[in-house]
Amino acid sequence: MAKIIPAKNDIVFKILFSSNKDILRAFLYDVLSFSILEDKRYERLTDKLSMHFFELKKLNQSMAENDRIQQWMRLINAESEEEFSMLQQTNNPAIQDGIRVIYELSEDEKVREMIRQREKAERDYNSGMADARAEGRIEGEQIGLARGEQIGLAKAAEQMRRSGLSEEQIKSILSQC
Repeated sequence: MAKIIPAKNDIVFKILFSSNKDILRAFLYDVLSFSILEDKRYERLTDKLSMHFFELKKLNQSMAENDRIQQWMRLINAESEEEFSMLQQTNNPAIQDGIRVIYELSEDEKVREMIRQREKAERDYNSGMADARAEGRIEGEQIGLARGEQIGLAKAAEQMRRSGLSEEQIKSILSQC
């Protein structure tokens, strides 16, 4: 059996909730949602937009048997066979369907290849950005050193002028630096 791909992987998450409308409906029905309200009358402006917030890091280890929101959060957060096994024991058919879809997606070579390509693209992007930052830093340091040198020479020349040296003497001294 292939390694299980977690539902929080963006590709799996998208396929999971777009492939089976019953899973999506159950998910949206079970979770807390926020809608846009008109400020003065507190009337819902549209049923076409709502926001759902999950803090997966704050998920407790113990799970209430009938807490459907927690079941969904656990499904999205699950990464091990044991976690999926525990969720399979719930009496929530949509969660069980979701686990089945995740197992199917984990076995699908096309999905696995999409995920590999996505991860490679992210690594390549991050590597390119790190290289660009390092290159920019070096270039910035070189510019800073050159400007610092110019400022230092200008200050030295000004000091020499104040001390009464001629422009030719100053040029001669600065050309040796």
